[in-house]
Amino acid sequence: MKRFVRNLGLFAAIQAAIGAAIFSSIRPDDDHYAAATIDKNRLLDEAPPPRVIFVGGSSVAFSTDCPTVERRMPPYHAVNMGLMALLGVEYMLGEVAGRVRQGDIVIISLEYEQFVQDQSSAMIVRVLEHRPANLAYFSPKRLGDLGMGYIGAAVRRGLRGIRGKRDRSEPPYVRSGFNECGDLVMHRTMPPPEFAPPTPLRLLPGSQGQIDRTIDRLNAFGRLSRRGGASAFYAHPAVMQSYYDRSRQAVEHIDAELRRRLGFPVLNTPRSACLPRQMFFNSNYHPGEQGALKRTNDLVDALRAKLGPAAMP
Repeated sequence: MKRFVRNLGLFAAIQAAIGAAIFSSIRPDDDHYAAATIDKNRLLDEAPPPRVIFVGGSSVAFSTDCPTVERRMPPYHAVNMGLMALLGVEYMLGEVAGRVRQGDIVIISLEYEQFVQDQSSAMIVRVLEHRPANLAYFSPKRLGDLGMGYIGAAVRRGLRGIRGKRDRSEPPYVRSGFNECGDLVMHRTMPPPEFAPPTPLRLLPGSQGQIDRTIDRLNAFGRLSRRGGASAFYAHPAVMQSYYDRSRQAVEHIDAELRRRLGFPVLNTPRSACLPRQMFFNSNYHPGEQGALKRTNDLVDALRAKLGPAAMP
């Protein structure tokens, strides 16, 4: 028995030493794209009301020009919370829910794929690594899965660290690529790379259930916003005209479901959100500077029309 206990203790000590070596080899890159969550959350906390808050994935990060919003809609301060689609709808909405203030305007714009299937991935772990407080944006039932995912991802990254490899983001996908409002702007001075045409959107067998769950989450967010004295709006994302043409049936179905069930206004139509390919930087959801300016001005026009002259300062 004593020998068994001694061997068990030795085994545990060896495992602890291995674990310590692995975890000590993890060195987060302060300029990693996911580290931008630190700045975005600080901006959300510190920007004075009234605010226009943009919520979504990388399509929002790339396609929004907050200085234009502030110039055209004084005295609103613009906050771009867009980061990446792979964080999923639960995270995107949870990050802002409960933090809206009286007089705020929240514009939500989700990549269409969010309505087809859950987009959340291991990238959530990266964001949590840089800002553990983001755990508060998930439902309790997700926390256990996230914990196991973090351990697995940490072990893999620690092993790479032992081999001298560090995970880094490449420009423009870096924390320093964002401006003071949370817009991704570094790519606006970079030559656009060649990229493949976007894959058309197709509804899957379980897509209707995902559409229903996503709209339910949007409606819950809208109710919470109203209780906080804020107004929520939905905007279809800026996409290439060719993507819309090839995905029209699925996209228009999503739009019809939103207009049928969503409890707050939709600012645009899928067709009106389309832009020509030359206005995009490196993917269907990532406009360059011209695309971002057009997209932003279109949204401001639509928002002002919804609010009416009496509501605008």
